[in-house]
Amino acid sequence: MSNPFKNWGLLDVEIHNRRTREQAVRNCDIHKLSAECAASRHTLQTLAGNPPDLFRESQLHQQIMEFCASKGWLFFRGSMAHRTRRQPGEPDFCVVMDGGRAVFIEAKRPGSKPTPAQAATIAWLKKLGASAAIVHSMEEFLDAIKQPETKP
Repeated sequence: MSNPFKNWGLLDVEIHNRRTREQAVRNCDIHKLSAECAASRHTLQTLAGNPPDLFRESQLHQQIMEFCASKGWLFFRGSMAHRTRRQPGEPDFCVVMDGGRAVFIEAKRPGSKPTPAQAATIAWLKKLGASAAIVHSMEEFLDAIKQPETKP
């Protein structure tokens, strides 16, 4: 049996691939899939005796940004949409507070762990004498910014 696609040029392949992707998108109801995934996750957590953890890391980011803005502090927040412009393990925030004190914050959703690169970067920052912390909630963030800077 001969290959039916052997006479296809690059343009034919691109047109075929585009049509296939468009058809897959039309056949996929993302909202339905998202609802099914959320319902399954909720059911699994309920069966395991754990309350559903629907708190997102982006919600913690938003709370931190709003708090810093309310205090008039300057903060720098990287965006993972531009991964090529960030170092592996770079903290989510650098917050500059009154008196020029800066603290580096890696925000994680409750129950999640930092990547090895993130943990190593925070440890390195602390070794250099910088204030740095991994936080899972606003309470942990508030504790992190209250701690005095450690000197090497």
